Amino acid sequence: MKNNNRDKNAAKVLLIQREKGWSMIYAMKRMKLRFILYVLLLTIGVLFRISNGSLNTWFLLFSGLIIGTFIRDIGWLIRIKRNWLFSEKIIDWKKVNELAERN
Repeated sequence: MKNNNRDKNAAKVLLIQREKGWSMIYAMKRMKLRFILYVLLLTIGVLFRISNGSLNTWFLLFSGLIIGTFIRDIGWLIRIKRNWLFSEKIIDWKKVNELAERN
Protein backbone atom coordinates (compact mmCIF):
# COMPACT_ATOMS: atom_id res chain seq x y z
CA MET A 1 0.00 0.00 0.00
CA LYS A 2 2.76 2.41 0.95
CA ASN A 3 4.68 1.75 -2.29
CA ASN A 4 1.50 2.35 -4.29
CA ASN A 5 1.12 5.79 -2.71
CA ARG A 6 4.78 6.61 -3.39
CA ASP A 7 4.43 5.48 -7.00
CA LYS A 8 1.26 7.50 -7.39
CA ASN A 9 2.88 10.64 -5.94
CA ALA A 10 6.00 10.20 -8.09
CA ALA A 11 3.84 9.76 -11.18
CA LYS A 12 1.89 12.93 -10.37
CA VAL A 13 5.13 14.89 -9.96
CA LEU A 14 6.38 13.59 -13.31
CA LEU A 15 3.14 14.65 -14.99
CA ILE A 16 3.39 18.13 -13.46
CA GLN A 17 6.98 18.44 -14.63
CA ARG A 18 6.04 17.26 -18.11
CA GLU A 19 3.20 19.77 -18.32
CA LYS A 20 5.13 22.78 -16.99
CA GLY A 21 8.66 21.76 -18.01
CA TRP A 22 11.30 20.68 -15.52
CA SER A 23 11.94 23.44 -13.01
CA MET A 24 14.79 23.55 -10.54
CA ILE A 25 12.73 25.93 -8.36
CA TYR A 26 9.87 23.39 -8.20
CA ALA A 27 12.31 20.62 -7.27
CA MET A 28 13.90 22.78 -4.57
CA LYS A 29 10.46 23.60 -3.14
CA ARG A 30 9.79 19.87 -2.87
CA MET A 31 13.13 19.46 -1.05
CA LYS A 32 12.61 22.43 1.28
CA LEU A 33 12.49 20.33 4.46
CA ARG A 34 15.87 18.84 3.59
CA PHE A 35 17.36 22.30 3.00
CA ILE A 36 15.84 23.59 6.24
CA LEU A 37 17.48 20.65 8.05
CA TYR A 38 20.87 21.55 6.50
CA VAL A 39 20.56 25.16 7.63
CA LEU A 40 19.41 24.07 11.10
CA LEU A 41 22.32 21.66 11.50
CA LEU A 42 24.81 24.25 10.28
CA THR A 43 23.34 26.82 12.69
CA ILE A 44 23.64 24.37 15.59
CA GLY A 45 27.26 23.73 14.61
CA VAL A 46 28.03 27.47 14.48
CA LEU A 47 26.35 28.08 17.84
CA PHE A 48 28.23 25.16 19.37
CA ARG A 49 31.48 26.51 17.93
CA ILE A 50 30.80 29.96 19.38
CA SER A 51 30.00 28.58 22.84
CA ASN A 52 32.95 26.16 22.95
CA GLY A 53 35.92 27.42 20.95
CA SER A 54 38.11 24.36 21.53
CA LEU A 55 36.28 22.07 19.08
CA ASN A 56 37.70 23.64 15.92
CA THR A 57 38.38 20.36 14.07
CA TRP A 58 34.91 18.97 14.74
CA PHE A 59 33.31 22.22 13.65
CA LEU A 60 35.20 22.17 10.34
CA LEU A 61 34.33 18.52 9.72
CA PHE A 62 30.67 19.03 10.60
CA SER A 63 30.37 22.18 8.50
CA GLY A 64 32.15 20.57 5.56
CA LEU A 65 29.78 17.61 5.62
CA ILE A 66 26.67 19.80 5.69
CA ILE A 67 27.90 22.17 2.97
CA GLY A 68 29.14 19.24 0.86
CA THR A 69 25.75 17.54 1.11
CA PHE A 70 24.01 20.74 0.01
CA ILE A 71 26.37 21.11 -2.97
CA ARG A 72 25.79 17.46 -3.89
CA ASP A 73 22.02 17.99 -3.93
CA ILE A 74 22.29 21.12 -6.08
CA GLY A 75 24.59 19.24 -8.49
CA TRP A 76 22.08 16.40 -8.64
CA LEU A 77 19.30 18.85 -9.56
CA ILE A 78 21.47 20.45 -12.24
CA ARG A 79 22.17 17.03 -13.81
CA ILE A 80 18.47 16.16 -13.78
CA LYS A 81 17.66 19.46 -15.51
CA ARG A 82 20.38 18.86 -18.10
CA ASN A 83 18.99 15.39 -18.90
CA TRP A 84 15.29 16.24 -18.70
CA LEU A 85 14.67 16.50 -22.47
CA PHE A 86 16.11 13.01 -22.96
CA SER A 87 14.19 11.61 -19.98
CA GLU A 88 10.98 13.11 -21.32
CA LYS A 89 11.48 11.22 -24.61
CA ILE A 90 12.13 7.80 -23.08
CA ILE A 91 9.58 7.79 -20.23
CA ASP A 92 6.52 5.64 -20.89
CA TRP A 93 3.93 8.37 -20.26
CA LYS A 94 1.00 5.97 -20.67
CA LYS A 95 2.30 3.96 -17.71
CA VAL A 96 2.93 7.14 -15.70
CA ASN A 97 -0.69 8.24 -16.32
CA GLU A 98 -1.95 4.83 -15.18
CA LEU A 99 0.07 5.06 -11.96
CA ALA A 100 -1.13 8.60 -11.26
CA GLU A 101 -4.79 7.61 -11.68
CA ARG A 102 -4.57 4.42 -9.62
CA ASN A 103 -6.65 4.35 -6.39
